[in-house]
Amino acid sequence: MFFKQAGGSGPGFTSVVRMRRDPLGYPIEVTRQYGNFVKFPVGYGGQPIYLVQDPELLERVFVSDRDKYMKDVMIRRLTGVFGNGILVSDGDTWKKSRRLMAPAFHRRAIESYADSMVRATERSVERLREQPLCAINREMMRLALDIALESLFGSELGNRAEVIGEALDEVLVYVDHQLHSLVPVPRWLPHRARSRYDRANARIRSIVEEIIAERHAADEQRSDLLGMLLAARDEDGSAMDDRQVADEVVTLLLAGHETTALWMTWTLYELGQHPAVQSIARQEVRSVLGDRAPTVADLPELSYMTNVLEESLRLRPPAAITGREAAVDTELGGERIGAGAQIITSMYAMHRDPRFFDHPHVFDPTRWTPELRKSLPRFAFFPFGGGNRRCIGEAFARLEARILLAVLLQNFEFVATADAPPVPHVSITMRPRDDLFMRVREVNG
Repeated sequence: MFFKQAGGSGPGFTSVVRMRRDPLGYPIEVTRQYGNFVKFPVGYGGQPIYLVQDPELLERVFVSDRDKYMKDVMIRRLTGVFGNGILVSDGDTWKKSRRLMAPAFHRRAIESYADSMVRATERSVERLREQPLCAINREMMRLALDIALESLFGSELGNRAEVIGEALDEVLVYVDHQLHSLVPVPRWLPHRARSRYDRANARIRSIVEEIIAERHAADEQRSDLLGMLLAARDEDGSAMDDRQVADEVVTLLLAGHETTALWMTWTLYELGQHPAVQSIARQEVRSVLGDRAPTVADLPELSYMTNVLEESLRLRPPAAITGREAAVDTELGGERIGAGAQIITSMYAMHRDPRFFDHPHVFDPTRWTPELRKSLPRFAFFPFGGGNRRCIGEAFARLEARILLAVLLQNFEFVATADAPPVPHVSITMRPRDDLFMRVREVNG
């Protein structure tokens, strides 16, 4: 269903403001009230916004007509953070980076990081033993960052890892500010958040460039992600220059570690709310693993635990909203879409749509039967995006999440502490607004 700005009913002129105030609930309300293809009368820079919650239309945007769309205006605001990294770039730059990065994310390459994922989680287990009341979101961020740093750089960081971690926190604050500003603050205007970001970004870039220079000087091939990026060659023999490699490394650090950390945070929260589900998942882990560490070969046997993670992704996808911008005049759903118009879709809303999921607001891992998976339209469940720009790190994140959860469930019971559910905060990702405290109790065999 579609509503034009002139005449008829539809979202009013405050729709963009309401969307910013309630980016999770408002798309559900709009879809319920007006349909699955809705035009907001006021958008960014005079261009309209279309909320699209129809899987067939999303297939057009993300797949069949993908060359008619580019990254949306909000993501393009982050070029200062990610440079020409794969998250924000378009056109030939993006295509070349994607080709060159693909071998580093091949299944066999990813599986080689499983042991380091286990080791990092075991270090997290030791920390959790010392803090029975834990801000679980902070511990998951630290754990995911440990894995990201080791996967990218191996074990050569030393005390530079702590510097990068602190600087990344400042960068994420700035990203949040940029995405919540209706009008970006001009570069020439003094701004405290940007000043802190500039210093933090300079620290990260300096370390990354320093490590790249060390790799060139050593003139040796390393098997970590950075080594694979430096060694990658296109069909014509060309490589990414050092600046592009640095952009991709920063992108993988920021986008990669936060996504998995939030996935794990929300999963542990749900398990704390559903102790019976947690108990079943732990019994499965113990029956498959006993007390030994998980391996890649074990993961297919952990089907219930995997469905727990899938259900967590459904209810709280780390990226709740995504979008595209029309690069040319085009057509969608019988309507003319002018160049510059913004197409947005809410994965959060789609994943809770009763057209596709029974009792959609209920946390129920048993819903993930083979029959459900086969019945779902391609864009009814897409927590990692879709089309040719589907997240390149999806397989890495899925492997990481399963290993982390298996090791954590072997060792602990996670108990909810708050009566009220955590308030989500939506930026480039969806994170708890406040620290999410949980009680962590050791379990016996």
